[in-house]
Amino acid sequence: VRRYEVWNSGEGFMEPVRRHAGRDRSADLEALLDLYEITDADLERVRRFGEQARERLDEYIDRFYDWLQTQPEYHSFFTDAAKLARVKIQQKAYWSQLLAGRVDADYVASRKHVGQVHAHVGLPLSVYFAAMARSLSILTEQIHDGTLPARDHAATIRSVTRMIHLDSAIVVETYAKIVGDTIMEQSQALREAKEQPDTANRAKSRFLANMSHELRTPMNAIIGYSEMLIEEAEDVEQNDLVADLTKMRAAGRHLLSLINDVLDLSKIE
Repeated sequence: VRRYEVWNSGEGFMEPVRRHAGRDRSADLEALLDLYEITDADLERVRRFGEQARERLDEYIDRFYDWLQTQPEYHSFFTDAAKLARVKIQQKAYWSQLLAGRVDADYVASRKHVGQVHAHVGLPLSVYFAAMARSLSILTEQIHDGTLPARDHAATIRSVTRMIHLDSAIVVETYAKIVGDTIMEQSQALREAKEQPDTANRAKSRFLANMSHELRTPMNAIIGYSEMLIEEAEDVEQNDLVADLTKMRAAGRHLLSLINDVLDLSKIE
């Protein structure tokens, strides 16, 4: 089974995982066609089908929007009349290009653009796939003039279906890449937002550790020295000094208690 990876440069869409130096644009397009088993005969059948189908694309547009109006998403995305008129023109051009049966760099770029638009407006992929399935049904069952023999008609339907599969893959790959990039950006923003309070908490912890040392150590020293002075004053019977030193020791102990309470409360918070 051949494995492929998305290639989002301007020179192609997908190529085999094993890349070859010096591959040109046509080789990449050939790999894309090969992936969906689209041959020159398929493209020719799509072109012949498109010659008569493109003349009736206005009818296709009418039938498609008759169906779309029954879908709940219609009222979310297409209530503006001017916008709807522009979308119809773009949709007609979209199918004209697909039914031309030509896969080149411009075709791939236009399909990527469709994927970008769908991603930015937030159109659900389920709606997109349903719309493509409905379009295939309208084009092949209602718009087709039925002049082809049964065998040719079946081969033509297979060719058009393959073309639509290729087309949808380009759109969806682009859509998925944009959504994936957006999710990564949002995840990065969430990580950064989480890191901000973590950084603040680390700074707070360092502050508390410093304050624990810078405030408690001198207060303990003051209390210790006051107790030494009280003992010396008592030895020489300096009662007035003993009273003052006792007040100083009591004030120091009270202040140390307040410092401990503040630091402990900050740790709890």
